[in-house]
Amino acid sequence: MKHVIQTLKKESLLPFISAAILIAAVLLVFIVYRSFLWPIFILILLYVGFKKVNLFFLKLFRGNRSISATASILTVIITIPIPVFFLARLIFLEVFDLVVQIRDFLSGDKLLYLAQKFPFFMDMITQEPFFWVSMEAQALQYITDYGKFFEAEKLSSWLGNAYNFVIFGLNFTSELSVTMFFATLLLFFLFRDGSRVKDIVLQSSPFPKSFLATFLYQLESHIAAILKGNVLVSILQGMIVGIALYFTGFQNSVLYGVIATIFSLIPVIGTSVVWIPASLYLAFFENNYVAAIILAVFSLAMYLILENVFKPLVMDKKLGMNPVFLFLALLGGIKEFGFIGVILGPLIIATFLTIWKTYHIWDNHEGKDA
Repeated sequence: MKHVIQTLKKESLLPFISAAILIAAVLLVFIVYRSFLWPIFILILLYVGFKKVNLFFLKLFRGNRSISATASILTVIITIPIPVFFLARLIFLEVFDLVVQIRDFLSGDKLLYLAQKFPFFMDMITQEPFFWVSMEAQALQYITDYGKFFEAEKLSSWLGNAYNFVIFGLNFTSELSVTMFFATLLLFFLFRDGSRVKDIVLQSSPFPKSFLATFLYQLESHIAAILKGNVLVSILQGMIVGIALYFTGFQNSVLYGVIATIFSLIPVIGTSVVWIPASLYLAFFENNYVAAIILAVFSLAMYLILENVFKPLVMDKKLGMNPVFLFLALLGGIKEFGFIGVILGPLIIATFLTIWKTYHIWDNHEGKDA
């Protein structure tokens, strides 16, 4: 018997060739835009966060997309960059003031009072008695050594380094300006043409429209819930701690509030990094036990309310995620991606849950089509 060699038909190879070409094209697109992934991700977060504002302006200006997008961009600038600029300036001044306070603390009587009242605490820091005396001698030696910088050779070297630093600062400023310009331009087009791009994706996608539309809608709602639940709650917690410190007599309350905002993103630890030391300071250094108790109780109560009542109302119900899995998603996101993982961790898990839920819609859709 003759063995007939069977070959595949061209029609059967076409789907595999198309899939290979599509995968190669996706990889090439990823390589081209790889350096812009994080900025694009941040812009998408801003677009989703201010989407309702854009829809409001769209109704206000009777469907004029360009004017509504411009108004949305101005709203974003007024809401984020301008307050951040003034906040950064205020934080810089308060950091300088904090350094002066630390210097006065180390050179004043409070350090001696701390060493006498809490010897076990000082033993944790150093085993050398009267270490503040040697610190003063070392400071004088440093001042003497740094005085040599005003010699001719040292001064010329210092000026050369300063020149390089200025050039680096100018280059960084110019690159940042260009990046901000293109980011603003891209965000403008997202506000103006975001819905059109969504329609194009729905029409050109090989997936059923009901599946993709549900997936995109739930993904947007999840991003909005994560922004409200994490970012907004963290800002509120930092503001509350800052206000509490201000009314209990602390200087640099804005700086401490920003620190509390950052640490509030970390589960369990939260704002206690700020208000516990502040309460201890009021109790043991100022002998103001009433203010210390009020600060501790108020800060702890507000943290528990925002973390265990308000945040679950915003995130748990919207994401449909068990609080334990949400907690683990926060920890895993922070470990893998840093502070941005506070958003990325829950978002990745929420995306998985969204695909899991919308898959059943896709299955039902196919059953109806059959």
